[in-house]
Amino acid sequence: MNLFQCSVVILLSFASVLISARIQIPAGYEVIAYREVSPHQADEYRKAWTLTYEPTASHGGNQLGEGVYMYADPDEMREPGREGCVIAGLSPAVERLRKAWVPMSYNTGGCDGDLGDGNIYLWQNLQDYEEKVQLINGYFMSVGFDADARETLLVSEYAGDTGTVQLCLPAAQLNDRPDRHGQMNLKVWCSTNKDDVNLGKVEIMEWDNFEKSGQMPDMSDLAF
Repeated sequence: MNLFQCSVVILLSFASVLISARIQIPAGYEVIAYREVSPHQADEYRKAWTLTYEPTASHGGNQLGEGVYMYADPDEMREPGREGCVIAGLSPAVERLRKAWVPMSYNTGGCDGDLGDGNIYLWQNLQDYEEKVQLINGYFMSVGFDADARETLLVSEYAGDTGTVQLCLPAAQLNDRPDRHGQMNLKVWCSTNKDDVNLGKVEIMEWDNFEKSGQMPDMSDLAF
């Protein structure tokens, strides 16, 4: 074997190592979203082998209520010192899961709302989770979407950073809540090398059971 052939073999071997480092999702699973977390939180995911909910660990605040806040686009994971994670669930259960766009506000056409003009603001940070649920459920009813915010994957723009999309998986959807959607059997893989968990952007507009009516912006203008 000459020097050129040796070089080719070494390069191919190196490429094989790089490729094998990328996370492989098991057959029957579907990527739901991505999340960027502290090394401690990533270790908790590894120990549990699933997604866990820690209110103090959420970077999403309370915009859409209690839950795990995530990205559809892995390229949004850019913060130094944090690990990138990919979250997946059993495909049939993920397809059955209700999903909905939650706008900043909607108008009831009446005289309710904070200013009596019918405008209901949905992104307000509320200490009472049930109050938040009732706000979002009221919006669902207004667009004819028969669902409960506690059992729905919620999608919206970031408050203060419109143009960037976030997803919120309510705490009731996690594996330790078998009375709801624990059957998704959520799995999480994390890595300090975020390229290892980059399996491509989740095309949320192609989801089944996605309520997209109401005040949804042109998704082509949004960053996921």
